Amino acid sequence: QGWTRPPRMDAVAQVPPIPRQNNPPYNTGAFRFELTFSLNHPLEPPCATLRTPIYHPSVDPEGRVCQPLTTHAHWEHTTRAVQGGHRGDGGGAAPGVPP
Repeated sequence: QGWTRPPRMDAVAQVPPIPRQNNPPYNTGAFRFELTFSLNHPLEPPCATLRTPIYHPSVDPEGRVCQPLTTHAHWEHTTRAVQGGHRGDGGGAAPGVPP
């Protein structure tokens, strides 16, 4: 199965879901990340690096995580590192982590 471009140029195209892999390391969900904070933090975003080898469209070949929130253009000094990495409550602080 594949997908084709819609006949007109839409800003959003429907892409079928990618099947979940059922082999290591994807089936366990255990991935090692490294967060590096500059001396200018919180004025500069941390650098997130994935240390578990993986192919993902948001991770470059060296393991650097490429997300808008971790770029200088989108980072706010009031943003907390847990907001960029937590995906359970819409991007807020992780449960049990004080504000």
